[in-house]
Amino acid sequence: MKSLSNISGKEFVRIPKFLSLGRVDIKGLDHWLEWREGKLRILTNALRQPELYLWPNESPKGDWLFQRGEKLILISEGKESVVDEENDTKFVRVGEEIEKIRLLDRPEFKGERFDGLMENGKVTVLTGKKVVAFSEGRTWETDGGKVTIRGDYVSVTREGYTEVWRGGQVFNLDGEGYVLGRNEKGLVFREIEGIIREEGGRVLGVCTGETFLLGEGERTLIWCDGSVRLPLKGGWRELGRSPMPLSCSCGNNYAILAGEETTVIDLFELHSLVRLKQIHRSAVDDRRAFVTTKNGEVAILDLVEGEDEPIKILSQMGEGRGAKVRVRGGMGQVEIRGDLLEIGREEGRDIILEVEPLWLEGGKGEVVVSNPFWSFGEEIWLDGASPKLEIGDLRLLVAKEGKCVEGEGNALIEGKVTYSIPGGKGCTLVIDGDGGRKEITLKGEGETLFALVGRKFDLKQSDIRFTLLRMGKVIMREVRLLTPVIVDRPKVPSVRTKSRKGNMEEEREVWSDGRFVWTKVTRVPVDYIGVFFGKVGEYSELIGAEITEGPQLVEKDGREYLIVGLRDPVKGIKLESTGTSLIVHVDSEKPVEVVHGLNSARGWKKLEVPMDPIFPWVKVRAFDQGLIWERTIKLPNELTLLTAVRAGRALARELESYGLL
Repeated sequence: MKSLSNISGKEFVRIPKFLSLGRVDIKGLDHWLEWREGKLRILTNALRQPELYLWPNESPKGDWLFQRGEKLILISEGKESVVDEENDTKFVRVGEEIEKIRLLDRPEFKGERFDGLMENGKVTVLTGKKVVAFSEGRTWETDGGKVTIRGDYVSVTREGYTEVWRGGQVFNLDGEGYVLGRNEKGLVFREIEGIIREEGGRVLGVCTGETFLLGEGERTLIWCDGSVRLPLKGGWRELGRSPMPLSCSCGNNYAILAGEETTVIDLFELHSLVRLKQIHRSAVDDRRAFVTTKNGEVAILDLVEGEDEPIKILSQMGEGRGAKVRVRGGMGQVEIRGDLLEIGREEGRDIILEVEPLWLEGGKGEVVVSNPFWSFGEEIWLDGASPKLEIGDLRLLVAKEGKCVEGEGNALIEGKVTYSIPGGKGCTLVIDGDGGRKEITLKGEGETLFALVGRKFDLKQSDIRFTLLRMGKVIMREVRLLTPVIVDRPKVPSVRTKSRKGNMEEEREVWSDGRFVWTKVTRVPVDYIGVFFGKVGEYSELIGAEITEGPQLVEKDGREYLIVGLRDPVKGIKLESTGTSLIVHVDSEKPVEVVHGLNSARGWKKLEVPMDPIFPWVKVRAFDQGLIWERTIKLPNELTLLTAVRAGRALARELESYGLL
């Protein structure tokens, strides 16, 4: 951007005062700003869109209908759907209907071919022997000519005159050229030779290159091939240069010149007020600037007042707290850089930062405030102070035959630290010696006791190192040489405990003085039986559940047990009677026992006992690994009846032999 010092010889760039920062959802579409009835509307190249306002801020009302690639997208009540999809097509709105322009080697609309297609914001124009223009649902057809689009004005130049269309209005102008727009005097027209006239005939200037009108109020700026010019007293004043005419704007008091760097200009004093980053669209009123980015980020700036002391140091660092830095709220993201550290933040109307030097000894850094439109950094210096550390009451205690109550060492390093640490983040004190290490966080002012556990197996003096760290950097270091003090087992009653594991029983005898413990361990062998057999399905106290088939290792009370689950060895039983005897067939590989009345038998597979009809049952027992499975079987009626009949016949024969029958 060309410096404005060629206008007034001065630069009055100040820190902008942001009234608001935000974002508008424009669905990734191009957009522009337009004043309507005192409201600043955001318009896009959608076929339909909600009412969107940059100012005043109002909730969007309405649906979206727009083209995304080859698809026609509808967003209604937050739900997105694809209405239509077609390759090589541009959708346009005609009234309330959606029509298609086929993008072939030559554009085609309703079967008619055209030479070209032009687009500028909300206006689309087909050119050729016939011109067809589309804008916000309105259409216009006319004979061909040289077409120029400026804003919502479509100019068709023919020999001797220019036909102009703006929405629903069509009119002719004498002369060849195109309408740039309008100011408070009326239409502003650029003739084919480059002469720029306003309504009434007054000549504003001459531009033979690309020409745009900036501003529709009292002030008129002309953008001519990148040069932004102010018509003054029959001549030009160049305000600066801009490669982006559609991003520039002008009002009664201020103008915005967009480029890699954007400048806001006071049109009365002719000097720059504010410099911004590159923007996409802009507008101004009598005291404010409105700017946007391509993705819909928006900002409103106060152009009458600048920001007074946007960054201020409220207080320097003290014990246990950092320095307080105030940053005006609403300006964007705040970041601390350099040799400063942010340790706290309060956000309200203003932002209060708690900051301190990285290494406490004073430091220089930068407070950076940024948003999509502007960034600013102010260098600040914070006073420093050295931390104070005093180590006392040091002693090294060693229990040669004992160990520390906490930890695995036999040495205990005890002491006291008195400290005063500036800032709010604090430091870390690292104590190490005799294989032990301890970290303590120190903040503010105070004192703390410490105990470090180590290992020591001789009576030589030990180096105990004290290191104060901040953010990994050594701030202070001190080494103390300590002579060990031997601590013997106290003469107090011991505490005895017994435990066992497997075939071992252990007795522990423990003495303690609160810092160390001394332990005497006695172990003796103790035999036990660890293999048991049990019936499948029975509950086992050792297992804590029912026994399952096969071996199972369990541990209980420090001992291991093998529990073998056995199933009933009897697979089946069959009873048979010979008249005087009961034969029991047992399907089992294990020994069995049969009891019937006053008789019993033992053996395998087949057992025989005298038949006693008075007792209608038989007991069968199976044996395996000391376990007994017993079942009682009721004899079938036919078996006892047959035995009784046979016994009766035998008795009859015997009586007959005696001649009693």
